[in-house]
Amino acid sequence: MQQQMNRSNRPNGARLALALLAAATLSGCNDMADMVIFSELHGQVLSGGAPVAGASVERSWDWGLTDEKGKDSTTTDAQGNFRLPAVSRRGGLRAWLPHEPFVEQTIRVTHAGQTVDVWMLDKRNYRAGGELGAGKQASALAVTVILDAPIAHNGPVYGRATISPLGETGKAQP
Repeated sequence: MQQQMNRSNRPNGARLALALLAAATLSGCNDMADMVIFSELHGQVLSGGAPVAGASVERSWDWGLTDEKGKDSTTTDAQGNFRLPAVSRRGGLRAWLPHEPFVEQTIRVTHAGQTVDVWMLDKRNYRAGGELGAGKQASALAVTVILDAPIAHNGPVYGRATISPLGETGKAQP
């Protein structure tokens, strides 16, 4: 009888997992929350001060938590404008594990047979607009790409692009 009591008093893996899940739920944690890997982008590609129509804009990412590599692309319109939706994932139980957020981001523009790296950034958070830097966020980002500009650090981005929070009118905010 003593042996049976000891077995039933010991927590097993399922009980421990259930207790952790209940504690996280009650504390407001949500393991299914979206983790923004790459924020929504509204941009314009320019060269010599003029819009570049028909350019291919390819965005790629390498997410450190899962080793996921991905990419998507779009084409600029007659005014050189483009839009790419946010890329977000659900972290699941991995999001609870201690880790440093790290997403390697790249954007390349191809036009007239030439491909140019315009955006290189290591994102270290999962916030929408987190590319703006520590403690900053925005629902979407305004991006200006100047193909004939020299490669430089433009705020947090290294390349030929500048970013800012997207305003209510769809234009960059100062």
